[in-house]
Amino acid sequence: MTIKLNGLGLNKLLLALCLAGLHLYSHAFGAIAADSRWVQNTIGHGMFTGASNPAEASQEAMKACTEAGNSSCKIVLQFSQKCGAFAWSREYEGVGTGPSLALAEQAALQNCGNGICKIIVSDCE
Repeated sequence: MTIKLNGLGLNKLLLALCLAGLHLYSHAFGAIAADSRWVQNTIGHGMFTGASNPAEASQEAMKACTEAGNSSCKIVLQFSQKCGAFAWSREYEGVGTGPSLALAEQAALQNCGNGICKIIVSDCE
């Protein structure tokens, strides 16, 4: 016996619900690493998104930072299922997350502490 719901069979409906559940509960992680030294009015950094766990995201962000020639990298932000941003000036730094890139960048700039900070790196999961 097949139950029809708006033209869908029960098996197709159950499959769709399972796939939707997988999407809702799947996590992707990102991280940003930054160097504490500034060179040519910017700061060295590395970012990684799409990791399966926070440790992998941090490890890959540190790797990206050091492979870019930086020697004093540290993790400044980890995030999951949202956007992350890092803002910087010579005297201040700030990080932010949000449901969109614009909101993450806005939060990073607000957390940076002065009006001359600029977004160094940002991305979304």
